[in-house]
Amino acid sequence: MRRIAILNLPCRGNEEFQPILGNPGFDAARVTPQEFDQRFPDGADVILLPGSRETVKDLIHLRESGGMEIIRRHLARGGTVMGICGGFQMLGRRIADPLG
Repeated sequence: MRRIAILNLPCRGNEEFQPILGNPGFDAARVTPQEFDQRFPDGADVILLPGSRETVKDLIHLRESGGMEIIRRHLARGGTVMGICGGFQMLGRRIADPLG
């Protein structure tokens, strides 16, 4: 069974992951970075970053809450990280928002 951690961010967008959360074929949960190790003590197979209404704010939160460290550890173990919309933007080297 695939273990899927959906990182819960404060400005997340729509509920695009409901089909995964409701599928008995996955061990999926929406977790904060602080809850990750408790909910997935052996790690997850996939970490998903949701869409965001405020990408920059969510990225700052991800960094300050330890989420980036969780992602680094996960990738170092060979895990997969995927992002949807704003979550995908957070995986880039930089975010340019010149108009704010």
